[in-house]
Amino acid sequence: MGTSPCGIIGAAGSIWVSLYGEGELVELDPTTLAVRRTVPVGTSPCGLAYGAGSIWVENYGSDDVTRVDATTGTVVATIDVGGSPFDIAVVGDSAWVTDYASQGISRISLSTNKRTVIDVDASPVGIVGAGGKVWVGLLDGTALALDPTSGAVVSRLDIGEEATWTAAAGDELWIGDRAGKAVVHVNARTGTITGRAPLAAIPLDGDVLEGVAWIPDKLGRLHGFDAVTGEPKGLLDSQVTEPFVIAGFDGLLWAADFQGTDVVRIKPPAP
Repeated sequence: MGTSPCGIIGAAGSIWVSLYGEGELVELDPTTLAVRRTVPVGTSPCGLAYGAGSIWVENYGSDDVTRVDATTGTVVATIDVGGSPFDIAVVGDSAWVTDYASQGISRISLSTNKRTVIDVDASPVGIVGAGGKVWVGLLDGTALALDPTSGAVVSRLDIGEEATWTAAAGDELWIGDRAGKAVVHVNARTGTITGRAPLAAIPLDGDVLEGVAWIPDKLGRLHGFDAVTGEPKGLLDSQVTEPFVIAGFDGLLWAADFQGTDVVRIKPPAP
C-alpha cells in the first residue's frame, strides 16, 4: 500500500485507506484489491469517516480535515481543525473530530463545511455515534456523551484509566481503556457499563461486524465479542504487526498495519 497505512473504512462500494507516511487516501476494489485511485490529502492522515457522499480524512500532521467526493475522488474542501486531530465520525448533520492537543471537539457542518468548537477538559481520542449520541473517549479515563443536535455534554461515564478508541453498532458501544489494557462494553442509550474484558495488550480501534465487536490489540490480534451480550467470540491473528484500525465491510474484516505497508482482508468465523 505504501508507508504506514492508518485509517481504513468500507464505504460507497470501496475500501478506503489513509497512508500516514505518504499523505494520501487510497481507494481499493474490495474484490480484486486493485487500486482504483489515489488522492493527495493532508499531512499524516489517519482517521476516516463517510457521510454526505464524501470520505472525511483527519490529517493529524496538518491539523485539518480533507473532504473527498467518494464518486469522483476530487477534494471538495479542506477544513482547519484543532491541534493533532485523532479521530473522526459522521453523526447526524456533522463530522465530529477529536482535537487531541487542543482538548476540543471540532464539529463540521456537512452542508456548509463550517467548524464550531466544543471544549473538553482532557485530550479526546476515539469518537463514534451510538445510542442517539456522540461518544468520545478521553485520556482522563472518562467517556463523554454529546447531544448530536446541540453538541452539549449530556452524560459522563468512568471507563477506567485512559478511555481511547471505540467500536459501535446501534445502542452497543465498546471503548478501549489503553492504560488498563481492557475493553469496556456500554449500553450507549442508557449510558451504563454492562461489561469489561481484560486484554493482554493495549486495545486499538475496532469495529462491529454482523453482531460481533472486533477489537485489535498491539500484539496484532483481533478479539471478538458478542456485541450485545459481551460473550467472547474468538481470537484471530491479523497477520500484521500493528492493526491500528480495523473495519468491517461486506462480511469481511480489513486491517491496516500501521508499522508496515500492508492491508489485509480477513474472513472471520461465522457469528
